Amino acid sequence: MKVGIAGITGKFARQLLTHLLEAEDDSLSIKGYCRDPSKLPGTMKASTYDVVVCCYLGDDKLMVDGQKLLIDACESASELSPKDPMIHVKAYLDAKKSVAGVHILIGGFMEPIFSPFFNIVDVQTNTFRYWGDDNEIMEGTTYNDAAKYTAKVALDAGQRVF
Repeated sequence: MKVGIAGITGKFARQLLTHLLEAEDDSLSIKGYCRDPSKLPGTMKASTYDVVVCCYLGDDKLMVDGQKLLIDACESASELSPKDPMIHVKAYLDAKKSVAGVHILIGGFMEPIFSPFFNIVDVQTNTFRYWGDDNEIMEGTTYNDAAKYTAKVALDAGQRVF
């Protein structure tokens, strides 16, 4: 579980943090947001998050505008930038009456990803390089499998949704 805490140096947030850490869950990681990072314990591990808890309190402007900003930050953090242009393409397609679209996300093509150019696999040293931690998902398919799948979708008259 990955937890984000906005206002992590406040009293309530510190209590929440204490209880979260008492869970002794090895999969738990916590990311905090605060105005003064010097108040933050050095043992905290930064991470992405599954849940965000808002622990700050302020005037109406902060509580309304600040929470809107927090929601927007959560939304933008969960979007993968390579997919973002497709939102605009979908909106454009939705405005058309006689054209429908299907978008097939394949991740990356495996042939170039595993080619020497990207230096992910080094057969000389038996090394596999990766990003993130051991829980990071690497999505991809081969040119051939993507082509087969795309052909099936193209031939299926019922597949006209984005």
